[in-house]
Amino acid sequence: MDKYNIYEFARLIGVSDRTLRRWDNEGTFCAYRTPAGRPYYTDTHYLQYTHSDSRLIKNKSKNNQAQGSYKQIPPTAC
Repeated sequence: MDKYNIYEFARLIGVSDRTLRRWDNEGTFCAYRTPAGRPYYTDTHYLQYTHSDSRLIKNKSKNNQAQGSYKQIPPTAC
């Protein structure tokens, strides 16, 4: 099982490290912790993320109704 630090995993799934930290703090997509308290992710996290049915939802804001945009939503992993 591979381990990824927060920066590696963010690059792997295409989000920022700040997004991963926020998801972890909110409890929506939690990282494992080393004994020193550093967050890390594994292949299991990757599979949870890539197989989530709710990853993309339509973001309907006033500024982008015509073209539409998508917002990434993590799977619940905690």
